[in-house]
Amino acid sequence: MMRSLASLVLVVTLVVPHVLWSQETSDPNSPREVALVIHPARIDVGRPALTLLPKAEDLIDEEGTAFYAKAAQTLPPSLQQAQLTYWLNEPFNSLVLDQADVQAALQQAKASIEWVERGAICKNCNWPAYVLGRMPANLSEYRRLQHLLCLRARIEIVQSQFDKAARTIGIGLAMSKHFGEGPTAVQGMTGAAMATLLLRPVDDWVQVRGSPNLYSALHALPRPVVDVNVGISAEMKTVEASPKYNAMVKWVYRRQMQSTLALGLRWMERLEGFVAALECIEGLRHFAACHDGRLPAQLGDVMDIELPNDPATGKSFAYHLEGTRAILEVAPPKDGGPRDSVRYEITVAP
Repeated sequence: MMRSLASLVLVVTLVVPHVLWSQETSDPNSPREVALVIHPARIDVGRPALTLLPKAEDLIDEEGTAFYAKAAQTLPPSLQQAQLTYWLNEPFNSLVLDQADVQAALQQAKASIEWVERGAICKNCNWPAYVLGRMPANLSEYRRLQHLLCLRARIEIVQSQFDKAARTIGIGLAMSKHFGEGPTAVQGMTGAAMATLLLRPVDDWVQVRGSPNLYSALHALPRPVVDVNVGISAEMKTVEASPKYNAMVKWVYRRQMQSTLALGLRWMERLEGFVAALECIEGLRHFAACHDGRLPAQLGDVMDIELPNDPATGKSFAYHLEGTRAILEVAPPKDGGPRDSVRYEITVAP
């Protein structure tokens, strides 16, 4: 029992945070700050709709976990995690200069990424049931695969290959959802963190001239994007139904899982706030395109589309203008701290 709880703590404190970008943990007393120079873009109803998850008609009746396992097994050992992390955190303008090196790394991992693509379009994923004291297999490998997908999306955005970038983000989100809704609490939290990572390239997307508006694609994502309740509930049911543990052990386990549940819900709600903020920013791009590059004085001025509320408050996002710059703030979820919030500084490209 203690081994199980210790393993869970180890994964939460060491493995999952590394799925996120380093800005998340640089200062626990400050929100993540993101400066965006956006290019106006109307919501184009005449353009074929982009999606950020595989379409239902493209899904296949196969079992996805085998494909994800093959992706993990075929990862080339020569890939350096430190280098991947550097590219993930690299400012967009600098990444342009490194794109040849990034593409070379992606080529090394081509076979693994293709297995992920296969898994992402599967209707089902039958992960092994939870076993006390045992962590899900391939956690670090799945993290690295998500890093590779994020990098591929960033490079596709550098090259203005927006349809390809949307597909890559969708593959990563599908894997995040598959993994995050597996039968363990750790999978739930890891899946939420992975999905957060895979949406970060949208920050790059909105800053590239000619990038189509993603409002409709973001609006169509399921809510929650990754439901951590699925894994937490499945894990607890497995333990409660097991004849191996007496009433005292199960009581201790329930007490320990209370904090895990709170943490998992916080990460899920943080992801929801992030998605809603990106949707709101695409609404600002649409408004700017319709108003000669101006940003609205208040979010209520965006009247032809429905902007989401901040999930943490149930109210409109905190928003105001400072000259030609807009400040959009995402509140932390319940029981969250400053590091769970985001402050966007948004200007319109000339």
